[in-house]
Amino acid sequence: MSTRKGASVKGRAGAEEAPARPRGRPRSEEAHRAILMAAVELLPEHGLALPIEAVAARAGVGKTTIYRRWANSRELIADALALLRPPPGAVPDTGSFVGDLNALSQAQRDRLADTAIPRIVPRLLADAASDPELHEVVMERAVLPIRGVVRDIVVRAVERGELRDDVDVETVVDVFHAIPVYRILLSGGTLDLVIPFPETYAPMLLEGLRARR
Repeated sequence: MSTRKGASVKGRAGAEEAPARPRGRPRSEEAHRAILMAAVELLPEHGLALPIEAVAARAGVGKTTIYRRWANSRELIADALALLRPPPGAVPDTGSFVGDLNALSQAQRDRLADTAIPRIVPRLLADAASDPELHEVVMERAVLPIRGVVRDIVVRAVERGELRDDVDVETVVDVFHAIPVYRILLSGGTLDLVIPFPETYAPMLLEGLRARR
């Protein structure tokens, strides 16, 4: 027997059944971000032994809400690391190499202010030294994206004629990316120390990089 489109369907006992509903529950972006931020806040204390129960309590959700999204704490940590990425989109072109680096630093400061993210990095870098899988995740989610932005800034400075056109771009990226990482390792997560403004150290490094005029 056929049924009209949109009509309800009779069950075996003759009771009317509700139309089929799509599987799963609507994804709550608010809950999703609350879980990630809870993981970020707890990572400095627990590291890779991040307890899902503690994350659930901090985020104000049930454990099942977390397990619907992540199979285990390692997957949750991997997604939480994405919060370390620079903001989407290109860094504004300020017209100068140091200005662009300062713009990137300010954008990162604005994103990371009032979060525990700066305190995560030393713990994760230490744990990743003996964990190849975590090292790959840290590189992919936290390190390579910011290196890519610094690389774009360096290439832009070469194209402007600020820097020599024969500089080794990757080496310059190493230098200007290494300073914040070094400060992260030595600091306790104080934002002013973790992300110093390049105008404080770039001039002394630029003498060997500037284009000859």
